[in-house]
Amino acid sequence: MKSNKNVSNLYIFILISTVLAALLIILYPEESLNAAKSGILLWFNTVLPALFPFFVCSKVMTRLGIVKILGRLLEPILRPLFRVPGEASIIFAISITSGYPIGVQMVSELRQNKTISRDEAERMLSFCSTSGPLFILGSVGAGMFADPLLGWSIAVSHFSGAIINGLVFRFHGKHNINYSNKRKKLMEVLEEAEENNKKSSLIVFIGEAILESFKSLLLICGYIIFFSIMISLLEKFSIFILVSNLIHFVIPYTNPDIFLSFIKGVFEITLGCHTLSQLQSLDFVTACIICTGIISWSGLSIHAQSLTFIAQTDIRSSIYLITKLFHSIFSMLCAFIFAPFIIDHEPAVSSVFNVSDILINQGFTYKLLFSTKLMIAVIILFVITAVLNQLLSIKRSN
Repeated sequence: MKSNKNVSNLYIFILISTVLAALLIILYPEESLNAAKSGILLWFNTVLPALFPFFVCSKVMTRLGIVKILGRLLEPILRPLFRVPGEASIIFAISITSGYPIGVQMVSELRQNKTISRDEAERMLSFCSTSGPLFILGSVGAGMFADPLLGWSIAVSHFSGAIINGLVFRFHGKHNINYSNKRKKLMEVLEEAEENNKKSSLIVFIGEAILESFKSLLLICGYIIFFSIMISLLEKFSIFILVSNLIHFVIPYTNPDIFLSFIKGVFEITLGCHTLSQLQSLDFVTACIICTGIISWSGLSIHAQSLTFIAQTDIRSSIYLITKLFHSIFSMLCAFIFAPFIIDHEPAVSSVFNVSDILINQGFTYKLLFSTKLMIAVIILFVITAVLNQLLSIKRSN
């Protein structure tokens, strides 16, 4: 009875929230329309060209068995470190080059295919859900703060925090000794991949991958538009400022503007980082630490996108949210250590969006080609690494 009551309360809360959101959109159509336009432009100009090549490639690689083959070759490296299969190395590399939420999508797909156990999937999520270089180095570092060094500081801290998070969460869940022993040999994986590829042609695989990728990207677009409208309405009613002032009242010896930036970042990382970049009195090291925490947390908008993929599996949403919280903490600690050594100057100019920078002002085509080149480079790198590791293993056995 208690669980049914909780479900009913949750349903009522969602129902009331939905009705209120709909009423606000009706009452303030201009603000909602402008926010929706901004969300669509953000999706089309940034998210679509950055993620589309990786979505298509990851799906084709998974369907053709390439992920399993490379994962089996890299198993001896990943298993001792993170207690996860070798596939995690490929997902981590794609995640740090493409950004949210493709890492979660790939882990969820592996779990759906029963390639990995639930505990392994949850361990993989602890370090395979990251932002990408286009956003950190381009949008935040060069664009918002007009300082590429700050972008590099955030990137180093963010990815270091993810690795530390993975090492910590290696102790999560069961040891899966029996499951690990059942891992297939390389020849068995190759034979299985060949058998699966005979069922459909490569053209069919690519066509299905493109359709599934667009479906996922349209889902992401919907979440971006929804949260853009909600955040716009929350700003109109000064909800963020009200919460910030309440926190400042409880903790009076802090800057309320920093809390305002952080609260916005809890909802959406771009808005939080942009608001923080407008604080001209804030030194770059502090800005780097807070921005790193915001980006590593990833925001409710990205959480909603990620949880949509997770909901299709038995992966626990609570574990995912806990891993993101710890990722944010570890990344901020890394920024606290690394930032003073990388950033050794104060901001020379105020924060602007119109900084002339190659990562910012290039259009859709450039970003699409840039993402495609990154994808190809990642594949080549991991093929070489896997082959070298296999050759070394054969040499050691002889």
